[in-house]
Amino acid sequence: MRTVTRLTIAVASIGMMAACTDPTLVAPPDTSHAALFDELWRETDLTYSMFALKHVNWDSIGAVYRPRALAAPNDGVFASVLGQMLMELHDRHVSLTAGPSAATLSYHAPEDFAPVDFDPNVIDKQYVSQSAPSTPHLRVGWLTPSVGYIRIGSFGGSGWEGELDAALQSLEKADRLVVDIRGNFGGSYELAVAMAGRFASAPSTFGYVRLRNGPSHDDLTDYIAETVTPQGRQFTGPVYLLTNRRVYSAAEDFTLALRGLPNVTVVGDTTGGSSGKPTVRQLANGWTYELSTWIQYTPDRRAVEDAGLAPSVVVPGSQPKLTTTASSAASSASKRDVVLDRVLQLAGSAP
Repeated sequence: MRTVTRLTIAVASIGMMAACTDPTLVAPPDTSHAALFDELWRETDLTYSMFALKHVNWDSIGAVYRPRALAAPNDGVFASVLGQMLMELHDRHVSLTAGPSAATLSYHAPEDFAPVDFDPNVIDKQYVSQSAPSTPHLRVGWLTPSVGYIRIGSFGGSGWEGELDAALQSLEKADRLVVDIRGNFGGSYELAVAMAGRFASAPSTFGYVRLRNGPSHDDLTDYIAETVTPQGRQFTGPVYLLTNRRVYSAAEDFTLALRGLPNVTVVGDTTGGSSGKPTVRQLANGWTYELSTWIQYTPDRRAVEDAGLAPSVVVPGSQPKLTTTASSAASSASKRDVVLDRVLQLAGSAP
């Protein structure tokens, strides 16, 4: 009798284990609007890094948007409500993508729509006197016989920091170098810091980060040092780094890494102030969203987010569109780049 009981229990246990491992018997995830809203709100509440910095009351925001989300008549309206809720964080690194073919819903600050001060065509036509071999990611040339020019339009992708080595080799006779990252929206943090190492003569701490590490909105790690180290082909002569309000994310990491180096002068306008290093997460229905994972600080522990990084030399008039030297604004030959004009003055090669 005891043997039968054990056998019966064993068979029952095997059956329960089989049921647990049979994927056809696992309940599908709840993808109702209510469940998806709660999932997004909860995960943001537990992991987003900047609630305290931005003084956001996430509970109140959830209370406002949940009834709107549950009242949405279809997925399109529902996605719009979720996107609007995330935009309340005022963080360019926070976004929602409601499916592979859907447009990404993200926050844009008012200054993102202000006139720009940068036109690559004007630089190529009016300032680069002689081209050097460019690379897939870099525009390389000479502003004067002794001043080299490198434009980095993006830090997207990875593994192409060797292109900067090639550019520096082609400009090896330069006494001074202009590195232009205006209009650079960012990309890979690791790539940006590796490229910054081409201009560093010794290891140094260029900033700090703090990560969310607990359930409370102000639960953050201690300050973690960010360092830049010399690597690749070096250029340690005078460098002028050009920035503007369209410099974000990894491009700000690059700026932060360079601005503390003794051979670098930052010229132009303050950067955009968007430094959260986002991570991609997925909802139960397959939609994806991004959240900032850290707060980044300058060496004196001032947050980069929303404040940006001010240049060493502010160029008056660098925020509006390019100025003209003649009455005919339609003529591209008359346009001047006020930031480059100022840099050439600083370099002793005024136009």
